[in-house]
Amino acid sequence: KAAMKRILSLALVAVLLAAAAAQTPAPGGAAEGTGCPFTLSLPWTYANDTVVDLSEKVEVEGEDNPLAVTTVCTCPVVAEPPTVCTCEGPKSDDCDSYAEILSGFFLFAEKFMGVFMHIGEFAAKYHIEHVAFWAILGSIFTWIGMIIILYSEIKAVIITRERDERDKLVEGGYLAKNSSCQDLFDREEGSLAPRPYLTIGGGILFWVGMLCQFVPFCHILGLIFPGLVFFHGLCIVFVVVGTLVLAASTFLFVIGLCWSCTRPWAASVLIVVALLGDVMIFGGLISIAIWIVLAGAAFWAYFSYAPNYYEENKVPQPDWLQSLGNWYKVGTSVDEWKEASTKGYESAVAESRDFVKTIPYGKESLSAADAATDLAKKAADEAQAAAQKAADEAKAMASKTTGQDSGSV
Repeated sequence: KAAMKRILSLALVAVLLAAAAAQTPAPGGAAEGTGCPFTLSLPWTYANDTVVDLSEKVEVEGEDNPLAVTTVCTCPVVAEPPTVCTCEGPKSDDCDSYAEILSGFFLFAEKFMGVFMHIGEFAAKYHIEHVAFWAILGSIFTWIGMIIILYSEIKAVIITRERDERDKLVEGGYLAKNSSCQDLFDREEGSLAPRPYLTIGGGILFWVGMLCQFVPFCHILGLIFPGLVFFHGLCIVFVVVGTLVLAASTFLFVIGLCWSCTRPWAASVLIVVALLGDVMIFGGLISIAIWIVLAGAAFWAYFSYAPNYYEENKVPQPDWLQSLGNWYKVGTSVDEWKEASTKGYESAVAESRDFVKTIPYGKESLSAADAATDLAKKAADEAQAAAQKAADEAKAMASKTTGQDSGSV
C-alpha cells in the first residue's frame, strides 16, 4: 500500500513539473544545488502578503512531505507587477531547479486558484456550507445532464417509431413514398443531427454533477467501496474513478430504458452492461478494468462487428440485431459541428412553426408575422440599395469636381 501511494506521489510530482516547466526565475536566482535563497519575478500582484510552504501543499496519507522539499516563498504586496518573491529553505536542494519549478507553480495556483488550493481549510471551517455548496451545484448539473439525455433519446425514439409505422404502411401498400415523405425524412434527419452531441454532452454533465456531489463525502465512499483501497491516499482520485463508473452505468441504463419498447434487444445490451458495471464497482480497480474491457467488447461486437458482417455477406440481419442510430459518434471537425448545429436550429424552427399552427389563430398570426418579416426585409433591401446609389452618385460627383479643379489649374 505504501509503495503504491509513493508511486502516486511521484506521478503527481511529474504532473506538476510538466505544468510549471515554463516558469523562469528572476536574474540572480540560485543555480541548481548552490543553496538559498533565490528569487522569482512574477507578472502579477497579490492583495495580501503571501507565504507558500511547499512542504504543506500536497498531502498523501502515510507520507510526510511527499514533494521532498521544504522551500518557503514569501511574496510582498506591490502596487504593480512584477512581484519579486523570495524563496529559501534549510537545505541546499530547497533552491535547486526542482524547487524553483514547484515554487512557480504553487505561487501561480495561489494567485489564480486560491479557493481550490485552500479547499481543505474551507471544508474544515465551513463544513455545512461546504457540503451544501457541492451538493446543490452537483444536483443542478446532474439534473440538467439527465434532462438533456432524456430529451435527446426520447425524441430519437419518437422519430424511430414514426418511421417504423410508415415502413409498415409502405409494405402494406397503404402509403406510397413520394416527395412529401422525402421532405419529412430530411426534416427528421435534421432533428437527429445534434443527437450525439446532446446525449454525450448530457452524459458528461451528469458525471460532473455526480462528481461535485460526492466530493465532500469521498472518505465515506472509501468505506462503502473497500475494494478501491488503492485510492484512499488521494481521495479526489478515488471520487473521480467511482463517480465515472457510476455515471457511465446510469447513462447506459437510462438510454436502455428509453429504447426498451422500440429496440428491446439493443436496449437489453445497454441495460445488462449498466447493471454489470454497478455490481463490478464494488470489486475494486481490477473488476472495474474488467468491466471496461467487457463493455467495450460487447458494444463493438453488437453495434459494429455483427452489422458489418451481415452487410458484407449480404445476408438479412436477424431480428435480435437492432440499431439505436447514431447516439455516440460525434464530429471531430468544426465543419461537422457547424453542420449539426445548423440542421438542429433549422429543425427546431420548423417544429416551432408547426406547433404554433396548432394553436387557435396561430396559423393566421404566423402568416401575418411572415408577411411583416418580408416587408421589413424588402424595406431594408430598398434602403440599402438607395444608400449604395447615393454613395455612388456622391463618389461620381466628387470625381467630376476634382477633374474640373484640375482643368482650371
